[in-house]
Amino acid sequence: MYGQSLRHAAEFFIEFFAIDLIMDDQGTCRGVIALKLDDGTLHRFRAQTVILATGGYGRAYASCTSAHTCTGDGGGMVLRAGLPLQDME
Repeated sequence: MYGQSLRHAAEFFIEFFAIDLIMDDQGTCRGVIALKLDDGTLHRFRAQTVILATGGYGRAYASCTSAHTCTGDGGGMVLRAGLPLQDME
C-alpha cells in the first residue's frame, strides 16, 4: 500500500491521531476527525473512501510487546459508528 501511495503522490499527515469517524445519514463513512499531536487542534479529513489500519489492540493486555499506541482505538471508532470489524485475531 505504501508503494502505491507514493506512486500516486498521496499526501501524508504525520503526527495526527484519528479519534472518530465522520458518518453520513446513510451510514457511510465520509472521513475522520483527528487530533494534531503537536498543538492539540482538531482536524476534519473528508474522503470518499476510508481505510483504517490502526495497529491493533495489544496494549489491552497487561503484558505485551506492542507499541504504546496500540490500544484498540481504531476498533472503538468502528464500533461506535455501528460498522463491522474484520480479521481481529
